[in-house]
Amino acid sequence: MAQSRLVREDALIAASVGPLEDTLAAIMDQMLSSYERTRQLTLPEQEATNQLIDAMNIGWAAGIGFGVSEFVAQKQDTSLGIRALTGYLREHGASRARLVGLTTIRQITDQIVRGQRQGLTPVQIAKDLLNRVPAIALTRAKIIAATEIHSAIQFGAYQAALASGKTLIKVWNTVEDDRVRDFGSAPGFSHRAMQGTSVALERGFSVPHSNGTFESLLYPGDPAGSPGNIINCRCFVTYKEV
Repeated sequence: MAQSRLVREDALIAASVGPLEDTLAAIMDQMLSSYERTRQLTLPEQEATNQLIDAMNIGWAAGIGFGVSEFVAQKQDTSLGIRALTGYLREHGASRARLVGLTTIRQITDQIVRGQRQGLTPVQIAKDLLNRVPAIALTRAKIIAATEIHSAIQFGAYQAALASGKTLIKVWNTVEDDRVRDFGSAPGFSHRAMQGTSVALERGFSVPHSNGTFESLLYPGDPAGSPGNIINCRCFVTYKEV
């Protein structure tokens, strides 16, 4: 089951990378062209947020539809899918897009600082980075698409479960391979420890951190979670009637 889910999810991710890659590249090009002229790196925040919402909405819509269909007997409930997407955009859309924008400007800033330490001029730094924008945009687009679509799938399934009116429990499942995040040698969250954990439908899962604390997630990939808990997560929830 887990492997077939991953194959279907990977297909959605692959279909969503292109628009996101193009949008990130356009934003970075604009930022670097401005830096070359003004020596200041700024992000046109509202404009960039709107562009990113449009690009990410493609994956969100596909992911939520997939999540709904996983719960509703493998049949996509279009009406529920639209309501869930509207809810996702209202709750998480702008904040997720702003986070991507801020992460983008932070990444470019780090590259500029490196260039300055090497003694390069702003013009040299901007030209160097502009040449590398396609590769940077593609790498980031793949990570963002994987994270956002996975979150949307889990959100869609959760909304379908809530809408069912049934008394349900939800169970955390990993894909049970060597990529499942664990405490390991570095500080972080353990999803391996969550395998098989069950809670009531409307309760959060308590995901353990190596520092002894816990973070509550309604489902794997919950956008309310911290980056270290949700980026590239592949875990999923199954639902059981009580």
